[in-house]
Amino acid sequence: MTLQLIPGQFVLLKSGSGAWKAEGSVEDLGAKMPSPHEVIQTCLGLCRKVDRDRLQNYLWAPPRDGNAQTAGSGHRTGQEQGPLAPLSSIFDVGARRVLPGHLLRRSQVLSSLQLGPGRYQQRIALTACTGEEAVFVWTLAAVDGGWLVCAVQRDPATDWPLPAMPHPRASPEAVVHAQLAAIQSGDIPAAAKFMHWPHQTGNGPWSLQHHQQRLAAFAQQSLCSMLLGRKQVVLGAASLPTQRRFLQHVHIQSDPSTPRGAPSSGHPDPQQTGGLCGASDTGALGEADQYTNPPRDEPAESGATFCWQLGLQASGYWMVEAVTRQE
Repeated sequence: MTLQLIPGQFVLLKSGSGAWKAEGSVEDLGAKMPSPHEVIQTCLGLCRKVDRDRLQNYLWAPPRDGNAQTAGSGHRTGQEQGPLAPLSSIFDVGARRVLPGHLLRRSQVLSSLQLGPGRYQQRIALTACTGEEAVFVWTLAAVDGGWLVCAVQRDPATDWPLPAMPHPRASPEAVVHAQLAAIQSGDIPAAAKFMHWPHQTGNGPWSLQHHQQRLAAFAQQSLCSMLLGRKQVVLGAASLPTQRRFLQHVHIQSDPSTPRGAPSSGHPDPQQTGGLCGASDTGALGEADQYTNPPRDEPAESGATFCWQLGLQASGYWMVEAVTRQE
């Protein structure tokens, strides 16, 4: 349907048959056209219910065919199964994780900014149904007299201050950052707080001695020796195979000058988030040295890429279940 405006007269809508039909005055049209804030509020409700059919009417790009791709063990391709996976061109991995079923009544608009003619941004604090808290930047563009959502991105700055231990409000990205910071400072017990180690198999109960053995094995991993005192650590791509499983690439640089302007430590580069990531399901860090030892023909000092695999526990905490070396 085509829209034509005649100032001071009528709004004409051209139907598929080619006939023009008057639909009121231009002033009426201004009253009917939703503002960018109203579009965002509508999308928040549709995302909460995962009503993709109606949601796509407010998006700049159409949904992709199928779900977002993610790499699996041994570089086998798989599918991201989250409810917003087909909309990965608009919603980043944090938005795809938090928005389905989020607590709409707790949403809070933090700021709004008119970037220029036909460009609008709004920062909104949201709470996931799991308790995770995050801030998202919504970017909209004016198209044919209306507003469409171009991008919804999680603000990585909201991970700070880093959590001292797992908490329902902490994002999986914050858990990775907190564990990395603890390892870099040499505080292995603090880093181990974010590990999810399965209970001891067999008839023996979970004991403090068993935990100490796991902790000692964790401290001896080559990953810890690579990170100890090293500042060049960058969070890379991430993916969400399911709503309860999260994969995060971490790049460990050996050269003091980080390539492509990546940050050397602290806050992650927002441009480095989103995309694909792979990991193995073979076990948790500390179970065996094979998960972190670099190939024999490549020294650890040359830099490496690891993948953190996190799971959402029954307690509502995101915890690290495995860390694998990426070839």
